[in-house]
Amino acid sequence: MFAKLDEVEKRFVWLETRLSDPKLAKLPQEFRQLSKERAELVEIVETYRKFKLLQNEVEQNKSLLEDKDAEIRAMAKDEYAGLRDALTQLESQLKMLLLPMYLSSTVLLP
Repeated sequence: MFAKLDEVEKRFVWLETRLSDPKLAKLPQEFRQLSKERAELVEIVETYRKFKLLQNEVEQNKSLLEDKDAEIRAMAKDEYAGLRDALTQLESQLKMLLLPMYLSSTVLLP
């Protein structure tokens, strides 16, 4: 799943770069097509970027779980549970967002 999300994010970055090209103004059909594709990917990419940031927070928080100060460890433990829950929710959301992509690329046999 994460390899697919990396591909989607790379495509999104490419689309944004391409859409910012002034030469594209002379190609209205291509501009519309690329704009539509970008619009279809924006929610997935924004959610994936939130997921990656939260994943980094979880990793940073994890290191605090072994701090020498008991109070810091206790605070980190409380925060860690919330961060993990949020990460799990974002992962579920990403799966739902990717589902149409997987279904459209799959050939369903009668």
